[in-house]
Amino acid sequence: MNTNVYMALGVALLLVTSSVGGAAVSPTAESGVSADFVVYGGDMTVSNGTVDVDERVGFMADTHTTNARITDLEWSFDDGTTSNGWWTAHRFGQPGTYNVSLTATDNTGATDTKAVTITVRGDSNETNASDEVAASSAETAADSEYPAWNESDVYRSGDRVVWNGGIWEAQWWTQGDTPADSRVWEHVEDLDGDGTEDQQETDGTESTNETDGTESTNETDGTESTNETDGTESTNETDGTESTNETTDTAPSDGDDGTSEPNQSTDGTDTVESGDDMRVVGYYTSWSIYDRNYQPSDVPLDKVTHLNYAFMDVQPNGTVTYGDENADRQNLAKFQELKAQHPDTKMQLSIGGWSLSTHFSDAAATQENRERFAESSVKLMRQYDFDGIDIDWEFPDGGGAQGNSERPEDPQNYVLLLQEVREELNEAEQQDGKEYELSVAAASNPQKTAQLDVPGIAEQVDYVSVMNYDYTGTWSSQTNHNSKLYSASDDPSPDHFNGDAGMRGWADAGMPKEKLVYGAAFFGYGFEGVPDRNNGLYQSFTGPADVGWTVADGATDYRSVQELIDNDSSYVRYWDDEAKVPYVYSARDNVFITYEDPESMAIKAEYVKENGYGGMMFWEFYGDRDETLIDVIDQRLGA
Repeated sequence: MNTNVYMALGVALLLVTSSVGGAAVSPTAESGVSADFVVYGGDMTVSNGTVDVDERVGFMADTHTTNARITDLEWSFDDGTTSNGWWTAHRFGQPGTYNVSLTATDNTGATDTKAVTITVRGDSNETNASDEVAASSAETAADSEYPAWNESDVYRSGDRVVWNGGIWEAQWWTQGDTPADSRVWEHVEDLDGDGTEDQQETDGTESTNETDGTESTNETDGTESTNETDGTESTNETDGTESTNETTDTAPSDGDDGTSEPNQSTDGTDTVESGDDMRVVGYYTSWSIYDRNYQPSDVPLDKVTHLNYAFMDVQPNGTVTYGDENADRQNLAKFQELKAQHPDTKMQLSIGGWSLSTHFSDAAATQENRERFAESSVKLMRQYDFDGIDIDWEFPDGGGAQGNSERPEDPQNYVLLLQEVREELNEAEQQDGKEYELSVAAASNPQKTAQLDVPGIAEQVDYVSVMNYDYTGTWSSQTNHNSKLYSASDDPSPDHFNGDAGMRGWADAGMPKEKLVYGAAFFGYGFEGVPDRNNGLYQSFTGPADVGWTVADGATDYRSVQELIDNDSSYVRYWDDEAKVPYVYSARDNVFITYEDPESMAIKAEYVKENGYGGMMFWEFYGDRDETLIDVIDQRLGA
């Protein structure tokens, strides 16, 4: 079985190319379009196309066209449901064999379809029994004001259904979870034989079924998912939706256990005082050990103040678990050994990311779930002698991956979740006699920042990593800079799509500057089919260019681009002095590349110092395995 690791801005996909999905294929001669895709399971692998009933399965398109652009991607799951977009997720509610297909359509109307067979394991006896209950529930619901539960329907907090002779209320977002077998449903009351509600109350009071003291409005989510470009777009979208690979930070201890206290602000979190080394935070991805063969021992821990390990997963009930258990166990054990050799480098567990933020809203919705989240995450942290928790919820203000649970009260619950984790860390500090930190990763877009309780966040965290990249990508309509510091005067994109606007947006909303960490990109993008105008900048393109990482469409890094410049004279480096970033264009190949180099990284580091911010973060270590860019940051910020 051939496997490849696909890295797309923090999304780890273990590609199974022999049995499920497949390697990229050439466009068909008839249509110019080729449709292909990759399948992965909740544990990041799908072996031989077999998954369990209700297991979350992800699907990532890998399509190509010889024409201008792919305009539509439609998924069919062979169970009566469909979906659209580059990336989607699905749960099969019944055992059986399913023929899952993807149909790709380009701008000319040409189409191609790719299909694979997925076997879903389950207990057929239980399924038959469930079918019988469903039929009975449908009959009972006919005389009730509530509908019968349907495994294919989506339910949100406050929704009520009839199931197995009773009324059940959803406590958070759910789909396919049988009421009697899942904690997401709470039993309200039994129905009598004619389907009417039993009016008897066990305690004489009316049951509100509220778990967090707030009324459930039974709205779909209270907010529209705008999928706006926020400076943190995902490469996996064809419909203009964007995502961030935000990283999260961890908060410090109170120092009340008799040990020496950290420098603290009035809210109890650590601050970076004048003269102290700034934070230099790097992300290490769990999937780096696969095809990349970039091991924990390869990480230059002496050149950073913080290592964030990405990513842990979160379950609907709030429990934090491994994101990829096979990789995580060996990686974390190795970092635990390295920690002993580098005691001054803080190591944090990062939770979530684009692909593992599905249940954050559920985890934050109730006090019980928030406590479970805090307890399980801190337990994992202490198991490997790590120094903090980094939360990468994408996003508490909506607009994340398709299928994410969402609630109108997510921004408020976000702060409550941080507060619970901070309290759990404080308790651990008292017991362990050491400091623990709490951090978050956040979108750069000031319009999204304005939807959050920034002062409330500031009270709980040690720092915020602002993702100042993905202002453009292969999902965009034209070429632009991936990680510009400023917007040029002729830049056609929104004025706030730049790092300076992102940082000022957070500071203006109430986050102390010393807690703001500038997120930098150790990756870039290549575009092909770019006309020879303006050296390729702000131009149309026909698709991603293969200019670096061979699996992630269009993704590249500094070393790959520099080698291209050195070995091929048609690839010329240009400098945008307004945006303060380089770019490369080949008029011969009609290829445009946006990326970072030592000059632009040095300017960003100086910008951080001059404006009083708290340091820099980068995504991620593998993108600078020669350590050229890391050295630039280290030399200027003094990790």
